[in-house]
Amino acid sequence: MVTERGQTINFILLMKRLRETALFGILLIASMAMLSSCNENKKTIDATIAPRKAMEEALNAFYSNDFETYVSLIDYGADLDSVERQVVLNVMSQYHERQAAKKGGVTKFEVLSADMPCDSLATVYFDLVFGNDSVEMCSEHLILRDGQWKIKVRGID
Repeated sequence: MVTERGQTINFILLMKRLRETALFGILLIASMAMLSSCNENKKTIDATIAPRKAMEEALNAFYSNDFETYVSLIDYGADLDSVERQVVLNVMSQYHERQAAKKGGVTKFEVLSADMPCDSLATVYFDLVFGNDSVEMCSEHLILRDGQWKIKVRGID
């Protein structure tokens, strides 16, 4: 026969076990969440490599006057016909000349980082260093089209 005091002791022991089990469960869940977020961060860093490399390729093309390559790395929302392509090439060339005259030209650039709100969109951040030693912090939006990262023309969805 179990006395009232025995029932109380059993109840207290049961509550201690439940509390220990609950605490262990909470710690286990917290540990899993932390490991998962660390793994997700690595995945995010790995995922940003491709858009960062695409931006670096575009900057290399632009600042080495390879406007054909640069224009091919831009997403216009539709393919350009030959007349439109020539207009864009002329605008790029003129912009490059004005920039060189105004600040001594870009002497160096550095792709810093990228954010990816989803698998097909990225914002790449980079610095431009000019001949007059000024630095301009810049960013471009990139979109993944047909397996290739391209600079997204602003205002085109």
